[in-house]
Amino acid sequence: MQNVIESLTFLAIARETLAESVNEKTSKDFLVNEATDFEILHLLVSGKFPKVRESAKAEQAIMDSLKTYVLENKNTFCTFLGPSAISTFILEVDVVSPLNISSSFKFIKENLIPVSEGKKGLKGILSNLNKVPEKISGVTKNLTKKEKITLGAAALAVAALAGYAAYKIYQNYFSKVARHCSGPDKVACVKKARVSALKAQATTLKSSVASCGHTNNPEKCRASINKKISGVEAKISNLMK
Repeated sequence: MQNVIESLTFLAIARETLAESVNEKTSKDFLVNEATDFEILHLLVSGKFPKVRESAKAEQAIMDSLKTYVLENKNTFCTFLGPSAISTFILEVDVVSPLNISSSFKFIKENLIPVSEGKKGLKGILSNLNKVPEKISGVTKNLTKKEKITLGAAALAVAALAGYAAYKIYQNYFSKVARHCSGPDKVACVKKARVSALKAQATTLKSSVASCGHTNNPEKCRASINKKISGVEAKISNLMK
């Protein structure tokens, strides 16, 4: 069964990964706020923008190809994704355009209501869910069908998967530790939990770098993941001040 939050999380990290790979501010803004999910997925796996902005069939084929690639290389991905994250990605992450929602940061900002740390609720999503079949997930299809798009071990796709895995590690670690914080030292306790969670996130990203050797552009993949590592380490430094 598709998990909307998990789907949005992966797609948002894919946007962030692509935005980190360009320098021009206008391009960054377009990738995170304006590009369609189909454009993001197509660019992620092919390095090129599609000729059309929307294509439900092609968008689903790309997502299915990502899942096939992870399954076919599960031994490699297990080193940093882990069995649980792989299962979550395969079974719960899917395209969200059939729900009339988007992973663009602009859409998320306008439609997400903060509920608690590490958890968010979607406004207006439930009204859209009953307009589509219950089983939206591409997992219900034959992932090895010949007409699927060839992923080609795209460098930024692997970097996005690494970012997704690392974020889940951060999220799970922080929620487990922070829930025990209470009393007069709660603020300091939560801060310590966040630092520890960020360190776990950085460790996961560092362990994922080895997977870049299996991509079509190892240097591009490593550069993308190293940029994510630098971002996490900067957050740790700021919290330690």
